[in-house]
Amino acid sequence: MTLKNFQNEFYKSSSSYSEEQLYDEFLARLISLHIHQREFNIDCLIERYFSMSSLSKFEQLDRLKGWLDSFRPLSPVIVEELKKLYDVQFTYNSNAIEGNTLTQSETELVLSKGITVGGKTLIEHLEVIGHKDAIDYVESLSQQKQALGEWEIKQIHNLILRKIAPEEAGRY
Repeated sequence: MTLKNFQNEFYKSSSSYSEEQLYDEFLARLISLHIHQREFNIDCLIERYFSMSSLSKFEQLDRLKGWLDSFRPLSPVIVEELKKLYDVQFTYNSNAIEGNTLTQSETELVLSKGITVGGKTLIEHLEVIGHKDAIDYVESLSQQKQALGEWEIKQIHNLILRKIAPEEAGRY
């Protein structure tokens, strides 16, 4: 199956799925397409990567970008699901670096359901919420197409810390 056939078949059948089913079906078909094109072996890929020249790596990136671009335009449902996934992963990883002990699954629960997780501190939950607020703010700034200044940077800092350390939020 070619990528174009994959896209056409997927988009034709997508109207009969719920949002969650649509996302799961998209990933399943994408994985199936990749697996059927060639056998996947992570060790070979890693070894190959380290032996590639910089030019080869850029060429590979261009091919991968072309492959990703062939799926465009993504449906709004898939874009929304990818954004949720990205927000959870970005928030989890950023907070984990700072010592937050919430797991990625727990981070997703805090963001999607607004519930607290037993055995975790209130500060850890507030870090997750503040980080997500900052992501949303940065995304809104990117839509305005204006340069970031000191005030915007302080606002990002404020959003992250205002519920945790209000006396430090937005200051340096």
